[in-house]
Amino acid sequence: MEWNIFSLGDEPPQYDPYGRGYLRWQWGSDFDPIETTARLRLARVLIANDNSNKALEIISESENMSSALHEVKGDAEEKLGLYAEAKLSYLKALESNQSQSVEAILKMKLANLDT
Repeated sequence: MEWNIFSLGDEPPQYDPYGRGYLRWQWGSDFDPIETTARLRLARVLIANDNSNKALEIISESENMSSALHEVKGDAEEKLGLYAEAKLSYLKALESNQSQSVEAILKMKLANLDT
């Protein structure tokens, strides 16, 4: 196992307050919980900083889409005004969700799209 640092430029990675670089732990299996969590958190930071396009790019690079990744993808799409795509992402998140509290939040987000 090894650490790899991916950044957007050719320069050595430096502190990046906007999340343009991130660490990735390489595992021997298809599912990497650390990478998935890193993508999820980075996407949320990017959305909060009005960079939803980059958030969608980070999420789309994920090989395994979890309920949380679908939800954040929907949040980014909703912020970009892509309401049909956001609705589909929220429905996918709802389909693979196992938490009643998250289900309630997803249903509120879906209802909000219809208004």
